[in-house]
Amino acid sequence: MTTAAHSPAIENWRPPARRAAAIAFVVGAALLGLCLILALFAPQRVFQAYLYGYLYWWTATMGCLALALLHNLTGGAWGSAIRPFLYGGIATLAVLAVMFLPLTLGLPQIFEWAHFERFDPALAQDDPILADKVNHYLNIPFFLVRAVVYFVIWFGAAAIARRGARRASALALSMVILGISFASIDWGMSLEPHWFSTIYGGLFLAGGAVSAMALSIVSVGALSPPLLPHDRRSADVTNDLGNLLLAFVMVWTYFSFSQFIIIWSGNLPEENVWYLRRSVHGWQWVAIAIALFHFAAPFLLLLSRDLKRNPKTLMLVALGLLVMRSIDLFWIIVPAFENHGWTGFLLDFLALAGIGAIWVGVYCWSLKPLPEAGRHHAKRSAKRKGAVA
Repeated sequence: MTTAAHSPAIENWRPPARRAAAIAFVVGAALLGLCLILALFAPQRVFQAYLYGYLYWWTATMGCLALALLHNLTGGAWGSAIRPFLYGGIATLAVLAVMFLPLTLGLPQIFEWAHFERFDPALAQDDPILADKVNHYLNIPFFLVRAVVYFVIWFGAAAIARRGARRASALALSMVILGISFASIDWGMSLEPHWFSTIYGGLFLAGGAVSAMALSIVSVGALSPPLLPHDRRSADVTNDLGNLLLAFVMVWTYFSFSQFIIIWSGNLPEENVWYLRRSVHGWQWVAIAIALFHFAAPFLLLLSRDLKRNPKTLMLVALGLLVMRSIDLFWIIVPAFENHGWTGFLLDFLALAGIGAIWVGVYCWSLKPLPEAGRHHAKRSAKRKGAVA
């Protein structure tokens, strides 16, 4: 028998064919081209849909970056197994930087505050709260400067993540967390500029971790050979990945419930309007679906040790969570847009799929096994720190 037959299945994964990446690029270009054509007739709805699709894939990239930095700090077999997939997610950062440019052209179409300039006396008289935010923070020049700073931080952190430097990773992870928090406020929370939440950034952080871990589990399940009965090492690592996915789902649930219970108990008009808008016109059913299938069902399923030790069954749970991540973000972002309608929902899907196809194409193109030196370093790290229980 070959050496590969004796080695753990989780180490014998094979990158997807280059043709898969090429097909993804073609599909993504076609869908985004269709969005561009539709933008001639409904520019506001197309820009709004583009923001939603962009934020979904951006959170996945940020989750991969944060998990790679976390593994530099902690070590463990779990990170060694999915590190190539985390690197694949990090590789999409460059294309996300380019795909951010269309958003800069449509800021007035997306954000209410982008219609006003600083020191607007009419706005100060009609809406002093918004006028103060526009003067000091929510204005287009400062918005663009902050976006540049965010990407500089993330590109720097990506370089540190690939190097594996432990001390630098601690600082980089802190900066990445701050960058994600402030970017989520700029790109998401400012859609409703009168509303605020101190936990909003945490929702994106936890959601990104869920997306990145789920994506890695799907990649492991889809690209690795079938698990042999005697392959305990792969089963143990897969179990660790399932435990981490469960932990990230619990963190996301904690942030989501904490924000709700704090706003509900405060019952202030400037705060509860956010939930009121998402509890009518059918949005309440979306919220119930999120509670059931983003928390309750994964929680119960991931308690099963047998399920977590099987890459194929764990992959199905991870796929479901990736779908629920898009629905959760849909519920967070889209109700902020007035008169969105069914046309807007169709555009949301087109933008999500178009950006996603390009993202997946870059991801597949970037996937490759770690160099031999990198694998030895990862194994030493795993032995030093031990696997996650």
